[in-house]
Amino acid sequence: MPTYPKRYPAPPHTFDGYVLSYYDSPLNHEATSNQLFIDLLSQSTDYAWFFTPYLMLGDDLMDAMISAAQRGVDVRIIMPGIPDKKLIFRMSRSFYQVLLTGGIKIYEYTPGFVHAKSFVSDDKVATIGTVNLDYRSLFLHFENNSFFYRSSIIAAIKDDFIATQAKCKEVKPYDMKHYSRRWVVDGVLRIFAHRYVEVFMKHFLMCLLYIAALGVLSFVVGRLIPKHWFHADRFPWVCHPAEQKNYGSGFMFGNGRQRSPI
Repeated sequence: MPTYPKRYPAPPHTFDGYVLSYYDSPLNHEATSNQLFIDLLSQSTDYAWFFTPYLMLGDDLMDAMISAAQRGVDVRIIMPGIPDKKLIFRMSRSFYQVLLTGGIKIYEYTPGFVHAKSFVSDDKVATIGTVNLDYRSLFLHFENNSFFYRSSIIAAIKDDFIATQAKCKEVKPYDMKHYSRRWVVDGVLRIFAHRYVEVFMKHFLMCLLYIAALGVLSFVVGRLIPKHWFHADRFPWVCHPAEQKNYGSGFMFGNGRQRSPI
């Protein structure tokens, strides 16, 4: 044991579990948080409770929740009762019916908006951080989370969940025979909430940015390079600058007309 000066007391030898910080990145090949939640749900035996402001799950994570609930695990999700983004909230609600019929309990915090992002299970493990249960957060965003094992903070997270649930309203599944229109709307919204639509939009926007960057680059290069550099002897397929007055500004491709002498 190291020795300390008298004015600095030795630190107490206490143990409060383990903590591991990790991150998600769209540059990684593996979605860390998504896979972690799937693994934790597969190992849960008593309960698995989630706080999340948005709910747009992938098929694998949704199947893991339903499988845990069907083998007797108490799976609960607390969502906001008052949304910050109405369209996103409606898309989150489109996942309710599948989860509710699968045995998951969903609660909405009626006093306002919930922005907590945490998970607690079996009084042994918990996570806290920036990860939401939606496609963008799980697959496309840079996120940071902390994983706790047998730490005192786990009990605090559980107590906070129970206290918050007391102010929530439990959501019940609806009868699809009487709400067939809602069932159809939910299906359409889930398509647009899917990860592959997000990935397509991401690559589409990147292509637009590349095209815009090439356009700006070509414009700047055209302004910086002197016009006499584009000589007919160097580029015979380009009109001589003296001919541009007949064609307007810019580079013109030759069309068989006799060029002016140099």
